[in-house]
Amino acid sequence: VTLANGEKINLGEEVAPIAEKDGTRIQYHDGQLVYSSQSQTAKPQVLYNELTVPRGGEYSLVLGDGTRVWLNAGSKLKYPVRFNGSQRRVFLSGEAYFAVERDTAHPFIVSGSSGEIRVLGTEFNIRDYEDEERVVTTLVKGAVSYTGKNLKKYIRKSCNAELPLYQHQKVELLQVNPKEFISWKDGIYFFNKESLEEMMKTVGRNYDVEVFFNGEALKKLRFSGQLKKYERVEEFLQFIETGGDVTFIVKDRTITVNPK
Repeated sequence: VTLANGEKINLGEEVAPIAEKDGTRIQYHDGQLVYSSQSQTAKPQVLYNELTVPRGGEYSLVLGDGTRVWLNAGSKLKYPVRFNGSQRRVFLSGEAYFAVERDTAHPFIVSGSSGEIRVLGTEFNIRDYEDEERVVTTLVKGAVSYTGKNLKKYIRKSCNAELPLYQHQKVELLQVNPKEFISWKDGIYFFNKESLEEMMKTVGRNYDVEVFFNGEALKKLRFSGQLKKYERVEEFLQFIETGGDVTFIVKDRTITVNPK
């Protein structure tokens, strides 16, 4: 995590409680960051922290308003140490699941690469990786609205809604099984007719490995299934080999994909 003064703290190590300049107390407990305000200053200075989750990692935190956030591998979240003003805005790159603390007077806004998601109190997932062609928001409960360049789209579904937000601003609303999109935070990965190229992007991020294909046709193979995130990448790949015409060679932190 990068503090407001630029100091970087490695959360893989034991960290003592931190006090930001505005009095906010930051505690590291059981693999989670928790922000709590100790100051009652009328107009506190707006301070930002940024949590960076490397490839191969996952992390969760509780923001100053009580909102819970789970960050997937290869993701960044920039957020105020303490929310003040008329809205609660954070900035996301990568994938995160939000359980937003309800506050009708102060909407919660997630700014991403193609626009922003606005909610009052809800649970939803956003996938917004730079190396993927689309941005996907999956609504679990409540309602969200999306605002992009020259475009505004509202969702008023109570659950099971997916809003893919393509980079060229095309919006499509689908009915989905939300478990397929949010179970990553519980160590489960769903693939629904997904190309091997996209699947291996997920493998690369979550196991911090580089992937090479021995043939372009292999990238277009499609797979469906539910896989558990094993400790060793070899165990994960064995299940893909069982269901497809591919084999994998793992050497150090490199995976080569070959035809069977």
